[in-house]
Amino acid sequence: MSKPEEMDKSLKPLEQCRIRYQKIKEQYEKLLESTPDAMLFLNSESRIVLVNTQLEMIFGYKKEEIIGKKLEMLIPDRFQNGHHAHVNDFFSHPHNRLMGYGLDIYALRKDGTEFPADISLSPLQTDEGLLVIAAIRDVTERKEAEEKIEFGYHTQRVVSTALKISLEQISLSEQLERVLDLIVSVPKISLESKGAIYLKEDSSELLVRKALRGFTDAEEKPCERIPLGDCLCAKAITAKKVIFNDGHKTKGGVSVPHGHYCVPIISDDSILGLINVFIKEGKQRARGEEELLVSVAHALAGIIHRKQGETALRESEEKYRTLIENVNIGVYRTTTDPHGRFLQANPALAKMFGFESVDDIMKIHVSDLYIDPEDRRQVIAEVMQKGMVKEKELRLKKRDGTPMWAAFTSKVKCDEIGNTKWFDGVVEDITERKQAEFEKEHLIEQLHLTEKVAALGRFTANVAHEIRNPLTVVGGFARRLQKLVTHDKKAKEYADIIVADMDTLENILKKVLAFSSEAKPQLKEQNLNKIVTEILKTYESICGNQNISIRISLVDMPKIMIDREQIWEAVENLVANAITSMPEGGTMTVSTKKELMDGTTYAVLALGDTGQGISEDKLDMIFEPFYTTKVDKITTGLGLPITKKIIEDHQGFIRVESAKERGSVFSIYFPL
Repeated sequence: MSKPEEMDKSLKPLEQCRIRYQKIKEQYEKLLESTPDAMLFLNSESRIVLVNTQLEMIFGYKKEEIIGKKLEMLIPDRFQNGHHAHVNDFFSHPHNRLMGYGLDIYALRKDGTEFPADISLSPLQTDEGLLVIAAIRDVTERKEAEEKIEFGYHTQRVVSTALKISLEQISLSEQLERVLDLIVSVPKISLESKGAIYLKEDSSELLVRKALRGFTDAEEKPCERIPLGDCLCAKAITAKKVIFNDGHKTKGGVSVPHGHYCVPIISDDSILGLINVFIKEGKQRARGEEELLVSVAHALAGIIHRKQGETALRESEEKYRTLIENVNIGVYRTTTDPHGRFLQANPALAKMFGFESVDDIMKIHVSDLYIDPEDRRQVIAEVMQKGMVKEKELRLKKRDGTPMWAAFTSKVKCDEIGNTKWFDGVVEDITERKQAEFEKEHLIEQLHLTEKVAALGRFTANVAHEIRNPLTVVGGFARRLQKLVTHDKKAKEYADIIVADMDTLENILKKVLAFSSEAKPQLKEQNLNKIVTEILKTYESICGNQNISIRISLVDMPKIMIDREQIWEAVENLVANAITSMPEGGTMTVSTKKELMDGTTYAVLALGDTGQGISEDKLDMIFEPFYTTKVDKITTGLGLPITKKIIEDHQGFIRVESAKERGSVFSIYFPL
């Protein structure tokens, strides 16, 4: 073969390698360009080494303007200091960080505008060193949607509560003051806790202040009367629209800088009043805030009409009914007989009780929604006696029989001569709230129990300390006596019994002192898998003798900060319990893993058995001191409480899954 042919043959693999590299590179570039997120690669000097087209579009830079530049050019000034620390920390401890990490992150475009962003980070080891791959997503629309949902919730809450207030037998001024309290207490908006509500005089063009909130005696207050003129409130009245101002000059008195929302209360194109709320100076007009205030103004229009007379109420009935139809609270009108029929109901009420439409709920008796029909008769008697009941809590049921907790406000309507006509009211599903109250009561009970256990622990510790020395003396003499009475078989038998019982007492004393101890763990980096393996080796012969097989599944784990001796004792308690639960033999499973829970990564050790299991009614008691299910064994009942205490002292927790005759699995969690 000629030399040129040999050279061609030798270069052929190199050429194939080059072609393959080129194809892989092209595929990677296509993949990078096809991703919907902006992508950039960052080196350890915080310089950008590669970006995709999507990043150019989002940030407004060309690739040549950004490659080789510091990442800080994409970050607003107010985040610069904290960002340096985050970058250094990430390169020191590289790890994958997914989007949705819970951080409020903002990015900076070329034109100087900012936008909220979500970022995922991934380390990439290359020949040139460690790079960080960042995927950046503009979440402006998502943020706006979240804010819209939040404002929608607060709007419904304020409007629903305002409707409840309208049913209360209090003056219109008191109702307006309560509604004003609702407005200025809405969280996460730029409103100051100050404002006023005005009503229009009967025949004049004046608005008179009826409710005021948030002002000290020394502060300048809004005008008591508003005539037509050039002030902000007058402009809102004249224009019949919301007037916004981010800064306001005061004429006198003590006043902090502020702005205003002036919202007219309008019904059928007629001015009924005005809402004037204060905002922080310099705050921009916010659509969500304005929509909330407009919705409240609509609700107030209904309240004002209700108080001003039946004629005015009929004139605004259609608008008021529309508002009722859209609130997320049940509104009804029923007959007053024991079984009851719905005369009116809104969609929210039908949905609350599981009906597909208002027509469906109108076909049933009101008493059909009561778990106990007797409750219906008692409610009727109370409403008739008092004229109105407020926020009464009842156990009701849905269409399919599902029980629920409800709170309702109801008022009796009478004719001119005092005959009852119907009941008006609102209903709210409070099942979740009641569940939360039950859980709170349970937590309080648990707290009381914990306090009792702590007191018992202190008492037990004191007793244990008092008896330790005499117990040691008795034990010492008993063992000496055991050695001295070898010639007397009966005495030797008695001495052996005394020594065995002394050993049991000393073991109990040791566990009592361990449970009562308040010594903090001596934390050092330890290999959890190694500790578990060493413990299992010490029990191999015992398991073999009792026909117990051991299945081990340990994954690679980083070292964790623990006290080796304490964790050894905790795990050993679980192993001993598992062996004891399988007197006829069985299988013990031991495994470790990493698990992400509520944003925290845990090292998890799970130890299961196929033993006798624990019945459901006993699960809540197994961690109580001195409680034990081993009635045929000599035990202190402190093994599991000590284990739980040790794990919680390590900022971890323990979980148990068990069923009678089906075995148990104890899982302990250590935060990484």
